[in-house]
Amino acid sequence: MTLRIFWLDRTPLNEGDRVTLRIGTGSHEATVRRIDEALDLDSLALDQSEGPGQLESGGIARVTLHSRRPILGDRFADNPRLGRAVLARDYRLVGGGIVEELTEVVLSAPETSVTPEERAALNGHRGGVLWLTGLSGSGKSTIAQRLLRKLTDQGRLATVLDGDTLRLGLSRDLGFTADDRAEQVRRTAEVAKLMANSGLIVIASLISPRQADRDLAETIIGDDFHEVFVDAPLETCITRDPKGLYKRAKAGEIPNFTGVSAPYEAPQDPALRLDTAKLSLEDATDALLTYAEAQLARRNENYVLGPAYI
Repeated sequence: MTLRIFWLDRTPLNEGDRVTLRIGTGSHEATVRRIDEALDLDSLALDQSEGPGQLESGGIARVTLHSRRPILGDRFADNPRLGRAVLARDYRLVGGGIVEELTEVVLSAPETSVTPEERAALNGHRGGVLWLTGLSGSGKSTIAQRLLRKLTDQGRLATVLDGDTLRLGLSRDLGFTADDRAEQVRRTAEVAKLMANSGLIVIASLISPRQADRDLAETIIGDDFHEVFVDAPLETCITRDPKGLYKRAKAGEIPNFTGVSAPYEAPQDPALRLDTAKLSLEDATDALLTYAEAQLARRNENYVLGPAYI
């Protein structure tokens, strides 16, 4: 959903911030996906260049929000009553505006002759997505491949979506700017959702440095999304540096490199945190497998299908 808002709070609004959106009688938790087309209050000129990423107090801009749940609203031009919105943060009114675009459309699932329950009965488990996020060198790819081996040995249908591999094909047209990284996450989430709906256990291994992008992935995938933070201090990752990427980034050869010239936003409330500075990669993999098995048992309690699912 895209709004034209007037920001009132003394603390600036930043891309990635979480706010409460109120439209009509509804209240929704939302993440600021993008800030652009800011209005220069001195000249009243509209800046349509690349968005500033921040909106100061008293500023006016076009803001795109994403929510994990559907929002009941309408464009102000079509329905003024449901086209007005206010923003709150920490129970304080911090902004207001009008709805310009409804960019998130919720579609009902298409009818299929094969239900998720039938696929689960056939496979012995249901599908789901384990989304591994962390710095380069934290151990994501190694853990993903080791978990794939263990799940396969158990007779489960699983696959890995690795960020580096995806950039050789699906995302080969993308760079490493914030927008390109967001698109990489979106594409991966859409593919992971299709695979999970087909009954696969999907292990997605991407740096995915921005919380707003990971929130979007969760919005796309839904309840089958599990955020796993593969946590290792930057110093540890630099020491490992298996591909020499940190060395090249520090030499200025790789721009927008996460941890060196681009930030990493650590998950605040991941489903699971794996501290690979303290755990061996084998122990971290076993911890992730234990988490997956616990989810299988909990999520499968309403079905008599043998092994449960992620």
